[in-house]
Amino acid sequence: MSRENMVSVAAMWHLSPKYQEHLDRLRHAELDMVREWIKPYKKVLEIGGGSGYLASVLSSWGCEITCLDLPGSGSGIIRHFPVQEYDGRHLPFPDGQFDVVFSSNVLEHVEALDELLAETRRVLNPDGVAVHFMPSSAWRWWTSVLHYVYVLRSAWWILVGLRKGWPETSNEVQQARPRNDIRLHDCWALIRRVMWAGAHGAFPNAFVELYTFTMRRWLHVFETNGFCPVQVRPNRLFYTGCALLPKWSLDTRSRLSRILGSACHIYVLRPAPDS
Repeated sequence: MSRENMVSVAAMWHLSPKYQEHLDRLRHAELDMVREWIKPYKKVLEIGGGSGYLASVLSSWGCEITCLDLPGSGSGIIRHFPVQEYDGRHLPFPDGQFDVVFSSNVLEHVEALDELLAETRRVLNPDGVAVHFMPSSAWRWWTSVLHYVYVLRSAWWILVGLRKGWPETSNEVQQARPRNDIRLHDCWALIRRVMWAGAHGAFPNAFVELYTFTMRRWLHVFETNGFCPVQVRPNRLFYTGCALLPKWSLDTRSRLSRILGSACHIYVLRPAPDS
C-alpha cells in the first residue's frame, strides 16, 4: 500500500458530504462575522476558494465575486461557484481592481507568501481591505491532542471498508483503496503519520505551528508585507481539524471557546500608506 493511498483511506471522512456540510456551516458562520467589511456591490477576490461555497454566499450578498484556487483543487468536491485556476503566486488582474481580498484558512498553506501578499496589496484599491481567517494556536493544540482519536476513527473506517467491501461510488474513493505495492519507506511514513500529528500548513511540523499560528506572529507577517491592522479578533468558535462531533451547535462551540480557545483569528487589514 503506498503512502498516498493509506493516508487517503484514513481521510475518507473528509470526502464525505457530512464533512463538507459540517465545514460549510462553520465557514458560513465565520463569514457572517465580517459582513460589515464586505458590503453589497463590492468587488471581492477570494483566494483559495476550494468548492466555491463561500464565494456563492458572497454572491448572494450582492458582491461581484471572483474566486481563485490552485489547479486540481476541486478534485473530489462539488463546486458551488465557478473557481478560476492560478499559480499560487501571481494574481492575474490589473492594479487596484478589488475592494476586498478575502481568504479563509488559506494563507498558512502558501509557500511564496511574501509574493502573494505583495500581489494582494497590488490588486486592492487604495481604500480596500483584506480580510483573512487564520487558524489559531488553540486550534493547532487541540487538533494535535485529538489526533489519536482521529487515528482510531480512521482505523475503524478502514476496518469497516475492508469487511464490507469498498463502495463503488466515485473515482476519489476508488483511488483511495489500498493497493499491493507495499514498500518499507511507505510503511514507515504511515507509522510516523499515526504516531504524531503532521503539519497543517507550509511549516516543518505541528510543534512549530504552535508559534506560527499565533496572532502576534501573523500581525508581524502582515505588517512586514505592507498591511496595517484595522480589526483583529478571535472567531469565538471552538473546533478542530479532526472534525469530531460535527453535530455540535454553534452556541455550544461558542461557549467552549471561552474555555478551550477560539479556532481562528480574524484579520482585517488595509494597505499601509507608504507601501
